[in-house]
Amino acid sequence: MKTCAKKIWPIVRKSRVLRTLVLLAVAFIVIALTLLYIGKSYGREAQGRKAEIQSDELMLQKLKAMAKAGQEYAVQKEYFDKKSFAGFEEVIPFIAYLEKLLSPIDPEAQITIKSPEGQIYMDHFADYSIQFKIKPEARGILYRALDQIYLSRFIVKPLSFTLYYNPNEQTERNDLDEVLMILRLYLK
Repeated sequence: MKTCAKKIWPIVRKSRVLRTLVLLAVAFIVIALTLLYIGKSYGREAQGRKAEIQSDELMLQKLKAMAKAGQEYAVQKEYFDKKSFAGFEEVIPFIAYLEKLLSPIDPEAQITIKSPEGQIYMDHFADYSIQFKIKPEARGILYRALDQIYLSRFIVKPLSFTLYYNPNEQTERNDLDEVLMILRLYLK
């Protein structure tokens, strides 16, 4: 290698073009190595930041889930602070409460307990089947009655809610005709 460099160096030193090309080649190699080093360091830094961003996104999603769970817990806690489980002796009077709410809508509303007494006692809930007809002018009363059921002091959950409509040819829309719902009253 030394002998080759000793033979080539005098030729390069004499020719100005070859000296310029050698200097440019050396400068190109130095610049290429520098850019390669900078590119690698930027790549590592970008990869580190990408990993940091991913971990931050994961943490943000966990915080959102925790906040949502906290809100749901707060809403549920607030809901259950205002409500209580009904006593076993409240099963029959609850029918009277429902009749009182629904009698302005339909005095002949059918309210029955679906669950047998033994099952009510063992499962600690009573299911009520409610069926009534509704006139178009009584819709507002229906909404208020549903609000009153929701706001009652007992924990009540609707299991099903079905609305039946009749077509009205004069107004080209459907009129609410009948409502069928099943409510669950939770007991102590």
